Amino acid sequence: MKIYQNLLYNYIYLFFIIYIFNITAVLSEYRPYGSWYSPISANLSSTKFNVLTEAYPPTNDHAYWLERRPSEDGRSVLVEIDNFNNKRDLLPSGFGAATAVNSYGGGPVTFVSQHTCSCDRFLSFLFVNQEDQMIYLHYPNIDGFRPMQMTFDKNKMYADGVYDSMRNRVIYVCEDHTNPNNITQSLVSLDLDTRVLVTLESEFDFYMNPRLSPDGRKLAYIAWNFPRMSWDESQLYLVDLDRRGNFTQKRKISFKNESVQDPQFDGQLILNCLNILDLYFISDRIYKFWTVFRYDLIKNEIIDSIPPFLYHFKEIGVPSWTLGMHTFAVLPNSRVIAKSFGYLIDYSFVTKRIQLYNNQFSQVKFISYSRLNKAMTIIGSSTRQLQTLVRISNFDHHELSFHRLLNDQISIDSQYISEPMEIQYDTSNGGKSYGFYYPPKNPRFENSVLSGEKPPLLVRTHGGPTGYDSAQLLPNIMFWTSRGIGVLDINYRGSSQYGRDYRQLLNGKWGIYDVDDSCSGAQYLVDQGLVDGNRLLIDGQSSGGYTTLAALTFKKMFQAGCSFFGIGDLVQLTTKTDRLELTYVSTLIGGEQNLIDRSPIYHVDQLDVPVAFFHGINDPVVPYNQSIQMYNELIYRNKPTLIELYPGEQHGFAQDKNIIRSLEGEYYFFSRVLNFEPSLKLIPTIDVRGAIFTRIIASIYSLISTNIK
Repeated sequence: MKIYQNLLYNYIYLFFIIYIFNITAVLSEYRPYGSWYSPISANLSSTKFNVLTEAYPPTNDHAYWLERRPSEDGRSVLVEIDNFNNKRDLLPSGFGAATAVNSYGGGPVTFVSQHTCSCDRFLSFLFVNQEDQMIYLHYPNIDGFRPMQMTFDKNKMYADGVYDSMRNRVIYVCEDHTNPNNITQSLVSLDLDTRVLVTLESEFDFYMNPRLSPDGRKLAYIAWNFPRMSWDESQLYLVDLDRRGNFTQKRKISFKNESVQDPQFDGQLILNCLNILDLYFISDRIYKFWTVFRYDLIKNEIIDSIPPFLYHFKEIGVPSWTLGMHTFAVLPNSRVIAKSFGYLIDYSFVTKRIQLYNNQFSQVKFISYSRLNKAMTIIGSSTRQLQTLVRISNFDHHELSFHRLLNDQISIDSQYISEPMEIQYDTSNGGKSYGFYYPPKNPRFENSVLSGEKPPLLVRTHGGPTGYDSAQLLPNIMFWTSRGIGVLDINYRGSSQYGRDYRQLLNGKWGIYDVDDSCSGAQYLVDQGLVDGNRLLIDGQSSGGYTTLAALTFKKMFQAGCSFFGIGDLVQLTTKTDRLELTYVSTLIGGEQNLIDRSPIYHVDQLDVPVAFFHGINDPVVPYNQSIQMYNELIYRNKPTLIELYPGEQHGFAQDKNIIRSLEGEYYFFSRVLNFEPSLKLIPTIDVRGAIFTRIIASIYSLISTNIK
């Protein structure tokens, strides 16, 4: 009887296994790569995903950050959260906090009150209003208080402020547009009692990071001149201030051909008196990697630094495209918490002990520390954690503690998360390049993976070109991978985070090395058997849009591409761009003949594959006519192309409707090129023109042509 019972159990178990196998086979479907159904929509990565841009010194019971909201047309809002997860906006409706200095902005908020809790009735801060670029003072805890306007000259913009409590003033970087043909920058002070502005210094072309010592007696700041960019050569100055705050003695701390950023003071209490001992700052001197240096204010010399080999020769610091960035913080006892490429660093200058954190928050964007409250917040993410605000604590123990303050804004099922593979590969002229490959991932279509078919690949080229891509969970990447298209983020030669020498490899070689590295990266994945060499796509924003157009024009690697506010005419860019980058192209390209030779607009006859253009009409960095000219040249030659222009958008799309439409439009465009059925129910209002395509409906170009005449 027992034997029959065991046989029965075995049959039941076998039936159960077969049933589960069949169910799994049914659930796992086959559809061609690119056409997989996905829950990750374009709407998910725009309307519901607010971008955290900056964090501010927290109290023990509250934290503060700035977020950009696509659902509110890109409005930037200062937000507060308490320990019970209660959130509130600190800006009333009709106001936003964003600066336009250097076109890229940054550093719009400066806290005034030195508070220990945000219930303080006199909690106050200054902010640069997004719409009119004027400075306003606001008391969010006073019922009915409306922000008080503090500046009135519409020709001046402000950013990167620091509060001077001894003199009740704020020191700003000021950009003066009174003469549009001679825009200047200076350091100014704004008296909060009288609203009087005083120019402190104006001898350099650019300024950033004015930072006061805690005792108010010293000011450190960064400055540089044309034709250099701050990551090529910038100067760190230390100034003594008299009782009225005027500059007295000034000394230069940096050297020639050195890039510096983010100065911060440190001090300690001795007999109840604050003694300012050291100045910390980021530099690429000595090691040729951005790292933290320690400057003794008594000896007037650098006495220490964090050797980059301790954190795998990655960089602390980022290119200063925006102002107000903080990538490290100085704690008591000469201790530093810093952001590196993929790590959070905890280093003691006293014991020389270093601790590297590579957890769910270790891809750090911003660090903010309050010495008064001994509290720290970071904006962190990872390959499985969306960007969020994190409180760091437990400073007195061996291991730091991480506490996420914000719940995920959107939910992405872990089964759809594609984790990247870091790659290093050989490229032209004996060089090496780097990237992160995100393979297709969708549990519903595992049979497609098992079919032996290779997926298409989308190569994404970052902007800058002195920018970089990191390994992190981004909805706009998962949008592609969950539909069966692999994504490769390229850190071509010229990218940051790999040291000064690597960063400068692109000087004189823009349009060559970045293009070669994009092609070599795609070929590497083809050779590894990971992607289909006949279905290679490329896109990029800004300078990445130029790399995209150059790759499509001068190489035969990719089957199609999309340029987002990219550059087709380098000659035009030397005179029609923002002030910050006015001489940048000459460093990257060289003489006029090189500009012509590497401009896709002058070689359109060589461009034989479909290309799409997406551009904001109010773009101050790359004028939208760059895309129109390329589009018209392709239409004239009857080559497949499309264009979409967005009124109200600048250099980068901030409005949810345009973020959604451009992403869905790119996907639809690529579906036409690669001939797969899109998994989205798209409204086909995009016209892909050219000999090999059928016209769908009226071109979106004609719909907005009245806006561009």
